[in-house]
Amino acid sequence: MRLFAATLVALVGAATPASDLAKARTLIQQDLEYDAGIRVLERLTSDPRLDAPERVEAYQLLGTAYVAVGAPDAAEAAFAALLELAPEHTLDPLLSPKIHDAFARARAKVVRPVRLQQVTALPEGRMLRVTARVEDAQGRLRTVRLIARTDGGHFEGQDMARSEGQVEGAVPLPELGLLRVDYYLEGLDAAGRVIAHAGSAQAPSSLVVDRAPASSPAPAPGAQVEAEPSRWWIWVVAGAAVVGGAVAAGVLLSRGDGAGPPGTLDPIVLD
Repeated sequence: MRLFAATLVALVGAATPASDLAKARTLIQQDLEYDAGIRVLERLTSDPRLDAPERVEAYQLLGTAYVAVGAPDAAEAAFAALLELAPEHTLDPLLSPKIHDAFARARAKVVRPVRLQQVTALPEGRMLRVTARVEDAQGRLRTVRLIARTDGGHFEGQDMARSEGQVEGAVPLPELGLLRVDYYLEGLDAAGRVIAHAGSAQAPSSLVVDRAPASSPAPAPGAQVEAEPSRWWIWVVAGAAVVGGAVAAGVLLSRGDGAGPPGTLDPIVLD
């Protein structure tokens, strides 16, 4: 009897979070014993030995099991706990729509969206300077990319400089009289996934810039002529992210010696 008791204690003591997780996985995914799986997982999720990836899987299994037994509030709570640990976690698209619905409701409550707002574009010298304001309450954003092309060429991307909630990047402008610039922004998380955007390759914001010399009256005979600075004229061709793909045409601004308002597009708020 003593030998049996000692053996039982040893077996119980040998249980690990990994073995309990494997047991719960079998109960839920293969045996469809949801209530038994829930009991294992409720105990397991309070085990401090559970590492982060194991805990994420445990909460996903728990949420799935709660959906299966008709407990949507408990399922949302389990998914919310998962999303607190891994805000960018996604489910297998082959899972039940009911599971995805519960997960989406939990995400809406827990995960705050990342936004790129107040996007502006302004020529400075031979560069088009693009800036935006970043809203990222949970610190999910790692990089913002400025992706641009000139005169219908290939899109090229660059990491934007980030400081105090603002990002800034610049697109080189060749010495051309009339030039179209298409651009959009992408915000990426630590895993390189796009979690925010301002426009897209299919619907970029667009400007036409025309670098023309400033006009002046004809000089009097023998008068000394001073060179005048170039003037940037900017036309908004298409703010596709704002106007849904329609082309909007009209003069936005002219730049002379630095005076005048910046070329600011309407704020762009993202999903």
